[in-house]
Amino acid sequence: MSQAKKNSGFNADFDTFWKEMLDLIEPAVAFFMPDLHADVDWSVEYKSLEQELRGMFGGKKSRLKRTDKLYRLKLKDGNDRYLFFHVEAEAFPKINFPTRIFGYHTYLSFKFESAPIVILVIFVGNPPSTPLNIYTSGQYGTKIHLEYTTYTVAEQSELELMASDNPFALAVLANLYVIKSKGDVKMRHALKRRLVEHLISKQISFDKFRNVLKFAFYFVRLPEKEEEEVLEFLEKYKIKENMTGKQKAMEYNKGFIDAFTKALNGESVSDIYKKIEILARDNQVIEREKKEIEREKNEIIRSYVLHLFKNGGQSPEQISADLKLEISLVLDIIKKG
Repeated sequence: MSQAKKNSGFNADFDTFWKEMLDLIEPAVAFFMPDLHADVDWSVEYKSLEQELRGMFGGKKSRLKRTDKLYRLKLKDGNDRYLFFHVEAEAFPKINFPTRIFGYHTYLSFKFESAPIVILVIFVGNPPSTPLNIYTSGQYGTKIHLEYTTYTVAEQSELELMASDNPFALAVLANLYVIKSKGDVKMRHALKRRLVEHLISKQISFDKFRNVLKFAFYFVRLPEKEEEEVLEFLEKYKIKENMTGKQKAMEYNKGFIDAFTKALNGESVSDIYKKIEILARDNQVIEREKKEIEREKNEIIRSYVLHLFKNGGQSPEQISADLKLEISLVLDIIKKG
């Protein structure tokens, strides 16, 4: 995913958070697509295959967004059948977004010999201005139609997310709070305090869902002063008497707070955000270097094609065969000179 635009209210390296979250594929499928979750045999280990998507670009990894995830899931229908699940988070979709999804689907259909492919797109920024869940094309009687599932965080209900027993709802809730409080530090500070209290109240396994909890906490980013205040609030949080009188719940809360604060305070907030920002800058440098290498490679190819055509007397077809280039590319280079 491309980095969030300046002043958009998102973290500097937004996709690092979502990439880690989407690795928790079973609770993600249970949360976003419960019908699919019910049909998958989770006793058979799923396989992560997003590297297969790179084949679509001939190995050009820079063209693959880091939040594009692909999993092979075993179906429990009594047959030896697998399903391929393509999921990605998208912050700033362009109008041609469905075309890209159709390209993925077509490539994967050929790659995996028409095995079932299920697509989920999570829109994690402001709602798209137009529906982006359908690709259609057709001329002279030939028609193509692809429809896929989308989930828009900004349209979700805070109360329903808080009521959910799926830990993945915490990540979506944190994302929703970021959207709601964009540009309003005071509101975000209040929402983060509310989120912290909610994290404590959910009584989920810290060890099992450490990434979810840390995602939820750090995704709702504040200026350093306000961030430290939230940490102080967490450390000083008093266990209120449980209305049901169950000591077990109170003991869990204390244990959770101890584990959570210990994990969060291993580094200061400023240190953690500094690392995030350094990673974002490193990613930008890597992408620039990749683009520069690609430009140099294209220039070498262009020069060599023109040399063979003008000075070597070779036909476009010969050049295409010798250099293993598409004939359309060779003709385009010759045309542009």
